[in-house]
Amino acid sequence: MASATSRWELVAQRADDYETAVAVLLNLLNPEVLRVDGVGGDGGRDALFRDGSTLAIYEMKSFTGRMTPARRTKVERSLARAAQHRPTCWTLVVPIDPNPKELDWFDGLRSRSQFPLSWCGLNWLKAREIEQPAFAHYYLHEGHWTTQEVMRRLADGELVSVADGPAALARVRETVEQLNRIEPHYRFTVTAGPTGESISMEPAYRGAEVDRPTTLSFQASFPDTPAGRDAREAWERFTDFGDPVELTGDHLSRLVLDLPAGLGVHSDPPTPSTLLRLGANQQSGPVILARALIEDADGRRLASLPVDLQVRHRGRRGAVATGTDRTGSLKIVLRLDVQNQTAETSLSMSPVPGLQPHDRLSLLRFARQARAPHRFQLHLNNKAVGPSVPCGEVKNDTISDHVLDEEITLMEDLSEVQRRTSTPFDVPRSISPADVAAIRQAHQLLCGMSVEVPPSLAHWNLARPADLPEAANQLLVVGECLEFAVQEREFSLEIFGQPVPLGTAEVTMPAAQITAVTPAEDGGADIITARPFTSRTRRTVRLLNAEPEST
Repeated sequence: MASATSRWELVAQRADDYETAVAVLLNLLNPEVLRVDGVGGDGGRDALFRDGSTLAIYEMKSFTGRMTPARRTKVERSLARAAQHRPTCWTLVVPIDPNPKELDWFDGLRSRSQFPLSWCGLNWLKAREIEQPAFAHYYLHEGHWTTQEVMRRLADGELVSVADGPAALARVRETVEQLNRIEPHYRFTVTAGPTGESISMEPAYRGAEVDRPTTLSFQASFPDTPAGRDAREAWERFTDFGDPVELTGDHLSRLVLDLPAGLGVHSDPPTPSTLLRLGANQQSGPVILARALIEDADGRRLASLPVDLQVRHRGRRGAVATGTDRTGSLKIVLRLDVQNQTAETSLSMSPVPGLQPHDRLSLLRFARQARAPHRFQLHLNNKAVGPSVPCGEVKNDTISDHVLDEEITLMEDLSEVQRRTSTPFDVPRSISPADVAAIRQAHQLLCGMSVEVPPSLAHWNLARPADLPEAANQLLVVGECLEFAVQEREFSLEIFGQPVPLGTAEVTMPAAQITAVTPAEDGGADIITARPFTSRTRRTVRLLNAEPEST
């Protein structure tokens, strides 16, 4: 008895519909699969997947029935064209399960190929149909009409009653689950909050927007009122530069939005509560190398930083570019007006944590100069972009010049410590007083100065030296006073939680009085305990290998 024609065989009667369906299925199985536009020839690649050295090519054939000699020839030609791209594997997707003769023919192709070949036939397609119910519903059951029915049933309350809160939540959940079961191109979520409820959708795979596009048409109308004039200005910024804009129903005379799953809108005219948000026309252009400058009134450069700019959105009149310095701490917005040949720039800065000292130092020096009456300028290709603009006035909540000067000096010291000790530092957003003191002490020591280092000593212990002359040994008794210095081979200070080795040091203990002598056990050295009797209760350290800082 002849078997009934499968749904796949029915779809394959229209080659374009079949290729679209298989491409969507492959995308759902692997979102990174890329469909190749066949206009002008696809080079034997209906779809492909590339990951590093992997190149998988898929060939879709809408053949039904049997693989006749003419059809085999077409497959062989497609395989030959695909082989020119040196794929790592090649897959034929056709709604035919091979019979023994067809399998022998395909095995012959395998034996001559330099890469693996696969045949995904009708049974394979049916298995994927079971695994992807939303896809099957949409492409094999003409389910694109039923998404509107789901939304109608939601509006009419037919899916589930809403007698109480749990029932209402169940109704929403059931609706979203049904939408996700029958719409393969997008994934839906429902959110609710103080500002209201919304259904959002995200593409289920790369290229879903092409397979199921959305369209929008509307007509704006701006009354001659303060709100209307503000809305018109916002609309002009959107059309001129691509800035995001919001239009309410008061500023719209017509709105038609075609969305999947029956979520579209057709309002003529829209209600006053309607809100249309239009985002920026995002661009993915190349990174533009630029330089941010601070100049004095005479145009003399005071500070500069390299920045990376990228055009974010554009309109009919110009474009808006944003950028940062190499650390992400300095942020710049550049509005280019091509029509008037002008540019507006603005900047903000907040050092990110984890910077190296020299990077933070460059930012601090830039911030120190970015104050009135100095001016800000941006250079592209060593040429100024528009006129310079005045730097902002220092406000009460702005870091003072004095504080900036202190941190600049601190970063200068830290950079020198890092250079001399070969110890890299990641500077935190805020620096503790203990770290400030340690940085300054390390810098002073490396420059040949003597410093007192913490902690303050309530008492200190000394193991009786083995090579001490007997006359000196007799003085190490309770009540006697002593002051001595020792060499510490690898003296270090802790900065930002890590020890920083500074080199061999002479450590002088504060003058003290012996308070106890503890006899040694097991032949060890006696322990001498002393308590400082002067106001100086810290060790004094001097590096023996220090070099004065070069000038």
